Amino acid sequence: MNDPGRVDTIREGRVIVARMPVEVEITQTPSLRGQLVQAVENRDLGLVIDLTATKYLDSSGVNMLFELGEGLAARQLRMAVVIPQGGLVERVVSIVDLGSAMPIHRDAESAVEEIHNTPGAPLE
Repeated sequence: MNDPGRVDTIREGRVIVARMPVEVEITQTPSLRGQLVQAVENRDLGLVIDLTATKYLDSSGVNMLFELGEGLAARQLRMAVVIPQGGLVERVVSIVDLGSAMPIHRDAESAVEEIHNTPGAPLE
């Protein structure tokens, strides 16, 4: 990922995986939010936010995650977050208890699988 303000997205069936940049901070969050919202269609099951490469996440990035989760839930879509063990991002997410609002995973594959296998998920 060369552009620090760009989200790389891939489709895994009916789940979008969004690989976030190294830094998620206040000057980037409006653009990042827009990219994420546009990436997910109503026919999808949900969105996985992959913070594996992210080394810095400020309060605006945390707020963006909570707001995205709420917005997707209003559209009957699911969201999960991938956070590697250790480091600043895991500490921040733990302090704000992001796991109370959405599932936290250590890898994208398990997050995608959970969204695909959630009871009530429509068949493809």
